[in-house]
Amino acid sequence: MNGWTASPVNPYANRRPTPEPEEFYGREEEVRWLLEQTLGETPQCCAIVGVRRIGKTWLLRFLATPAGARQKYSEYAPSEPALFLYLDLSTVSSENSVRQITRQVARALARVSPNGEQTSTLEELARHLKAAAQDDDPVQAAVEAFQDVAESVGRLVLLLDEIDRREMWRGGALAPFLRRLASETPTAIVTASARQLHELLGTERTTSPLYNIFWTRFLGMMPSHEARQLLVDPARQRGVEWPDQLVEEVLSQTGGHPDLIKLAGAHMWHLWHAGRGPELTWDEVREAMWPDVEGVFASLERHLTEDERELLRTIARGHPPDLSAYRTLRRLKQYDLIQETLAGWKVFGDLFQEWLQSQPNNEESARLEGPFLRIDGHRVLLTEKERRLVGCLLRHRGQVCSREALRREVFEGVSEQSKALEMLVRRLRAKLEREAPGAETHIVTVRGSGYMWK
Repeated sequence: MNGWTASPVNPYANRRPTPEPEEFYGREEEVRWLLEQTLGETPQCCAIVGVRRIGKTWLLRFLATPAGARQKYSEYAPSEPALFLYLDLSTVSSENSVRQITRQVARALARVSPNGEQTSTLEELARHLKAAAQDDDPVQAAVEAFQDVAESVGRLVLLLDEIDRREMWRGGALAPFLRRLASETPTAIVTASARQLHELLGTERTTSPLYNIFWTRFLGMMPSHEARQLLVDPARQRGVEWPDQLVEEVLSQTGGHPDLIKLAGAHMWHLWHAGRGPELTWDEVREAMWPDVEGVFASLERHLTEDERELLRTIARGHPPDLSAYRTLRRLKQYDLIQETLAGWKVFGDLFQEWLQSQPNNEESARLEGPFLRIDGHRVLLTEKERRLVGCLLRHRGQVCSREALRREVFEGVSEQSKALEMLVRRLRAKLEREAPGAETHIVTVRGSGYMWK
């Protein structure tokens, strides 16, 4: 009773994105929005942005699978045929990004299994795309080839995953290619990345060549009802009913992060069938999943900027964020990593807060908050150059930063004969001695090499 006859197969064990629609939970609002945008009267291009392990790939695969999103939400079916192609761009390099993407589309077309009368057409289109990838002008040839594809198959929707590797944007060919593809062909493009497209291009939002082409939507934590469904339904379908108190604790601790919910479910299933059953507690689940949790959070934090990491740790430790950090605060809110409550700002889940608080104490002794350096209980206002200098030293705590590297970071290049760096260090030490006594000793001169923050 109460789960003891359930199948031993762990329904949470698969953490890899799968095209199987029965393994996809939630994201109804995002799925409907994407279908509306890509299958509407005029195809639209969309950029899905979210932190690592938040479910971007699952979402794109659910769209690509014929038995997935389009079957579940059939009311969005277009009047013309539509072909969805999923592409993993994690291996695309910079010099040949357009050629490589074109080849991937050709291979994806070759794998499609349409009705018999369409087979020869798709094979011909695949050959056309392969030839375009070899053309001296791959952008022009590819645009023409995609025009033929769209005219032959109806609506073409390209789902471009892992497009946030900065290497593929170098050389400047990819952005104009995507713009022409969206503007000159009836092709809808959906991208998935951890940063916004203009950030990948290194431009301001309004000066990006893709600014008025792509709609941007952030993929955040799951709403509470969808998070509950992801945790409860897989076990319930196999005869196991999790205790209500345990469910509430897991949802509070994971904060709606889908990968954390699946991790918790996997360990709950294992412990339940190892003999704990209805007596299973959150403390046991937490202890079992903690090594995996640390990997998830380390990956998440690694793809944030230094300012974003510092602000997250500030909030996790109960310090109010500085008003000067408004832009960073807004970005973290867009990613759904923080929420504003009546008591102030908090990070998205109790587990994440615990992990942030468990990080080495040396991060707490000195950290940047906007234009301020918070150190040993003091808050020191820095100039822009002082902030660049301190930021570089803090990023390499305990390591020697050469004078040449610091000149590049702080002054964006000055002659080796210039004493500007030495004068800046001298002024900064004096300011720290005056406003945060003892803090000046953190900046150590390494004779003949450079400086170090200890």
